[in-house]
Amino acid sequence: MQHPKNDTEFKKILASAKSAVFIKFSAEWCPPCKSIKADIERMARFAGQKVLMIDVDVDACPQTAKDYRISSMPTSLLLVDGEEPVPRVIGAYLNKIQQLVTYGVDPKTIPEKKEGTISMNYFLYNYGRYHNNTVNAIIHVIFIPLI
Repeated sequence: MQHPKNDTEFKKILASAKSAVFIKFSAEWCPPCKSIKADIERMARFAGQKVLMIDVDVDACPQTAKDYRISSMPTSLLLVDGEEPVPRVIGAYLNKIQQLVTYGVDPKTIPEKKEGTISMNYFLYNYGRYHNNTVNAIIHVIFIPLI
């Protein structure tokens, strides 16, 4: 598990990646982040060399957190070939974080998006991500059709 001390070091670590990259954004003062730290370290040992695992402290790497639009901790995401193939996990949900690591170990296990279909969670995630307001997405999905 890599622990960059600043934004420049994070960029160097990311540039050296030859595999999928798992990034966990956390903070020293964040209780949920502390509660999953040992489990994430265990997952890093499971992933071995197949996934580059990076633990980013948002206070030490503020520009990196801003670039990835991190507003809550912990936030975990997976990059495969520089893209996020699956929605990021916001919160200390170990089963979902484990799934990200598993996808990184074997990218063939990432579920393919079927043409013309989209899950409600994926829609809400992306709508909230680009509009910074998931509540707005819920209102548009649930209430607008009723009007």
